[in-house]
Amino acid sequence: IMKQELFKKRIIKIPIFENEVFLMIGGNPKDFFESFKKWTNDTDIEGEDELKMVSVWDDGWTIYGRITGLIGAWFKNKDINIIAHESVHIAGYILKAAGIKNIDIDNDEMLAYLTGYVAKVIIKSRE
Repeated sequence: IMKQELFKKRIIKIPIFENEVFLMIGGNPKDFFESFKKWTNDTDIEGEDELKMVSVWDDGWTIYGRITGLIGAWFKNKDINIIAHESVHIAGYILKAAGIKNIDIDNDEMLAYLTGYVAKVIIKSRE
């Protein structure tokens, strides 16, 4: 008997930046991508090319709807390291959607605070 793979889908809202993030914990990258496309109706997704390279062996993947500015993140499981890693990508896309550019090591406080906030919200939503 094959064990059925359990997964959760959630939408988190990002205040101030007025953005939303589609989260999927578990499942597989292809199902996540199809669910994200259905949720956003976006036809130009940054990260779509990576779908061929992302496999069930990967731990996480973050994508961005170029038309809608909406973000999606898939997590293989609830591991804190994966959440932290993908939170950086999510925060970067949130800033990109808001038109904020030129984030670098000398100008990264907004990215740092936003990454922490995103990770905290994801951790709370995984329960």
